[in-house]
Amino acid sequence: MTVHGCQRVILPYVATILFVSSLACHRDDPGDDRHGEAAALATKNLSPIDTLRLLRAHRAAGRFDQLGSYLLPEQRRYVIDLIHAVDRLDRGNDVLQGAVTRRFGPATARMFDRSGTRNAIGVFSADVKLLTERVSEDAAVVVIQVADRVPLIEVHLERRADRWVLRTDPPIPGMAAELAKLAEALVATARRLDQEQLTLPELRRELSLQEAAVGRRLEELTHGG
Repeated sequence: MTVHGCQRVILPYVATILFVSSLACHRDDPGDDRHGEAAALATKNLSPIDTLRLLRAHRAAGRFDQLGSYLLPEQRRYVIDLIHAVDRLDRGNDVLQGAVTRRFGPATARMFDRSGTRNAIGVFSADVKLLTERVSEDAAVVVIQVADRVPLIEVHLERRADRWVLRTDPPIPGMAAELAKLAEALVATARRLDQEQLTLPELRRELSLQEAAVGRRLEELTHGG
């Protein structure tokens, strides 16, 4: 599991949900993106659960330079790249939704909604509830719930000098790049839909081919292919 839920969530998502049906998403934990809260939390000796609140506040506000100081150095670039890729995928979905709505209407657009990916990266997902924490010397576990789903997810942190630092599982090189390619494919398909007036079967076929290719590459990356 990567970024505490990413590998377990993204890959099955690619295989089944992401490319087939829609997931309704809403944002809870609304205080996470308030600049004032982030500034106040940063002045305290943060508990593990408050550290995650701060991480989510930085992520929501796009303060990736500050986010990095609460990630392990060897995982920092990977985690931030993955967040960027999922954000690009979410924006690509918005572009596609707009194009399908213009061509076929909102009901049909919902059939092609891929917005569930915003809840596919564990603690950095859009809809997260931070529930409980357990601390044992220099290690901690915070239990979270993503988008009201079960099972719950355990997020691991370790103490480094003056702060708690998020510890993810080993990165999967190339995952962020593949998700970014998928984002580009959604935007390209939306452009074709506007310019070429694709039929509904043509749209389905186009998306199926592009997404299946990305899905295969993600599976290969996960299994060391």
